[in-house]
Amino acid sequence: NFNGFTTATTLGGTTQLIPGGPVASQEAIKQLGQNGGGFFNANSMHPFENPNGFTNFLQIFTILLIPFALTYAYGRMVRDQKQGWVLFAVMAILWGASAALAMGMETHGNPELARQGANQEVTATQSGGNFEGKETRFGSAGCGLFAASTTGTSTGAVNCAHDSMTPLGGMSPMANMMLGEVSPGGTGAGLYGMLIFALLSVFIAGLMVGRTPEYLGKKIQAAEMKLVVLY
Repeated sequence: NFNGFTTATTLGGTTQLIPGGPVASQEAIKQLGQNGGGFFNANSMHPFENPNGFTNFLQIFTILLIPFALTYAYGRMVRDQKQGWVLFAVMAILWGASAALAMGMETHGNPELARQGANQEVTATQSGGNFEGKETRFGSAGCGLFAASTTGTSTGAVNCAHDSMTPLGGMSPMANMMLGEVSPGGTGAGLYGMLIFALLSVFIAGLMVGRTPEYLGKKIQAAEMKLVVLY
């Protein structure tokens, strides 16, 4: 060991320095707190940060865990659990649609590459689909699921190259970012973003039907809408 590096001898007989350090502890912080970045430059594409399919699933789960759980906490705080489940449902629908689009487009493959003779079928050595910028450990579907989750939460971690996705597959993470990354959003950030959308929806609906808009039994008036405009 030399200054955090492990010295290894390759099959060719040369010496290679392999970087190391407290990867696991930093990886947990990176995903559970939606902090993004990575111990290594390749982020969650690096095998030391994300070695296999199980760790890939675990990282996606930890990314989504707290933001989705906060909707239940919100229902308890306002003493109306149905409101919490409504926010949870909206977040889940947005995230599910985003993940389905990204996964579907990436596993379908790139028609331009097919016209050039590239094999994008599922074989014993590849998972098929648009494989540019992907890791063989996760495949095209794993890329789409991770991309939808990380851009839906503003995490910043990646397990594939988003700029190598297909046009419609890449539209999914782009739409998440343009929506404000509220599906389910970062820790707390997604919740207050969805509440802003809820206040706007209630206010506009109240104007359309000609009655004072209400949310959680309280009238939405000028003071609340000023907060929405400031946001």
